[in-house]
Amino acid sequence: MIVRPGAPADAALLPDVENSAGALFATIPELAWVATHGATSAEQHLEFIANGVSFVAEHEGALVGFLVGSFHSGDLYIDELAVHADHQRRGIGRALIAAAETYARANGYSVITLTTFQDVPWNGPYYASLGFAAFTPAPGSYLGQILIREGERGLPNRCAMRRPVALTANR
Repeated sequence: MIVRPGAPADAALLPDVENSAGALFATIPELAWVATHGATSAEQHLEFIANGVSFVAEHEGALVGFLVGSFHSGDLYIDELAVHADHQRRGIGRALIAAAETYARANGYSVITLTTFQDVPWNGPYYASLGFAAFTPAPGSYLGQILIREGERGLPNRCAMRRPVALTANR
């Protein structure tokens, strides 16, 4: 497996990766609707790629995962992390987060943030195992606003999480 920056040619393939990853939500009755909520579009992926915060994982020439992010208030925010269902539990998500951390460090950012489901095993508990800690964002902050928008979209039990960027690549 290799992790590399996303390229424009990748954009059309990434929604299928996200749809495959999201299908796992069908196993949770109250979140089953998330499995069909619609993936990040190819056009949105092109924007992430143009802004420089897009990483993809390839296995035997096929795209099997991606991470896209954006910068807010001095933080690298992970907008989406997805690994194809056939390739989960192989360290691909961890490798994508490591690539984002390297990018954040090189660009002077000291914190990685995200929002996720608190209790879904492959969400909150997974990120906690990678050193992310849940916290309550300040009212009006970008994370506070994201959580409000996610609540308005019907996403329950969401939380904000953060992890300091390691000062060196040896984590």
